[in-house]
Amino acid sequence: MNDFGYYSYFFEEHEKLHNESDRIVKKALSAITPFTGKLFFQVKKAFINKDYFVTDLFWSEIFRVFGDKYNRVDYCAECRKFSLYYKEIMEEEKKMGDVIVKAVFTE
Repeated sequence: MNDFGYYSYFFEEHEKLHNESDRIVKKALSAITPFTGKLFFQVKKAFINKDYFVTDLFWSEIFRVFGDKYNRVDYCAECRKFSLYYKEIMEEEKKMGDVIVKAVFTE
């Protein structure tokens, strides 16, 4: 396999996972929209801007549907898509206990 084929395969797999995560996030945001009294696009914008109430509802929905499968979310402003993944909690985060907000956005 040439280098181009490898990178093409990697890119296709990345896009597939990225699209699946984006679909899950948007579905969860749609599910919580009625509880916010806002329109979907307002909920999405509030989530991207790390609104505590929307973020808490989002993670409640994700944990309800998927359990502990995911605990991190990223938003790519360029492609306008979300990525969900799981990352081990660091020792510093464990020490903080209940202070940690369920939603952890990576910068």
